[in-house]
Amino acid sequence: MKKSTLQFWTTVVLLAIPVLMIWFNGTKALNAILWNKPTQGTIGQIAQTKNHEKQALNFGIYDPYNSCSDSSISWEYSQLYITWLNFDRQMIEQKIKGIQQQGTKVILIIEPWAKLETPLFDDIVAGQYDTEINSIESLLKDVKDTVYVAWGHEMDQDLTTRYDWSSNNTEGYKAAYKYVHTKLNTAKIKWIWAPVGKNNCNDYWPGDAYVNMIGLPIYSFPDFDYKYYGKIRSFEEAFDEKYELVENHNKPIFLIEFGVSGSEDYKAYWLREAFKSFRKFELLKLVVFFNSKDTEGVWGDQYKTPDWTVNQELLSAYIKTYKQLE
Repeated sequence: MKKSTLQFWTTVVLLAIPVLMIWFNGTKALNAILWNKPTQGTIGQIAQTKNHEKQALNFGIYDPYNSCSDSSISWEYSQLYITWLNFDRQMIEQKIKGIQQQGTKVILIIEPWAKLETPLFDDIVAGQYDTEINSIESLLKDVKDTVYVAWGHEMDQDLTTRYDWSSNNTEGYKAAYKYVHTKLNTAKIKWIWAPVGKNNCNDYWPGDAYVNMIGLPIYSFPDFDYKYYGKIRSFEEAFDEKYELVENHNKPIFLIEFGVSGSEDYKAYWLREAFKSFRKFELLKLVVFFNSKDTEGVWGDQYKTPDWTVNQELLSAYIKTYKQLE
């Protein structure tokens, strides 16, 4: 066998896994994964999206283990999750103050877990969770600057039984959301309505007066995509279908959970293509990277738990290039 032929087949074997992962994305994606290195030179193409004006876009991080604390990226937002049941006020207060002292904005995802066996939404509007609401209000009164709050996110989730507040009770959810909004009516809060973005997500819309911006999740999990959609989807394809559902509300859109799982080459390619697509969405104002492995089991027993951890060096290069061209 000729040496050149042997080298060719060796390369094919070594790269078989990423090839299979993107098989349904066509030759363009295949060539990009196999042959393009994720360098600053290639991401220079990000800004040259034709027929779209330059877009001011912010970037944030969910970094529960502080693994990006020494990053060269100047994050504009930092995201925290808390359960409203017996949360550690002192710890959360310190985290919020520490973030704000760095000039970074805080997004607080409040998870309204149930403490009673009776229907959650009925109990909320009946005042059974006023203690929890008042604790949140007291916490936020003592912080310096605006906090962006998402309460009861992914209420339209139907892939798992992950959340107590995720159900088909759309009227109950809206009533509970409005109740909490009214009780926490302070100028320090900007409200994020944060569905998964399913086809029926607007059934959970509480009304224009109760929402400052819309938060959505976007993930690329190849194993799930292939089984659920029959192919691996690009960022633009995944986001476009959600964007069309909520754009008529004319609110700023935050991607409050954004991540890609898979090989490093796949991550680099998928992210690069995402950055090239951001400008196509006028209402998109923030992308928050989910820098952590997901919770075990939430994608079901048939999937290995995805790891959304970011490559800091690569991401820094992408963000810097994007911002230089704004």
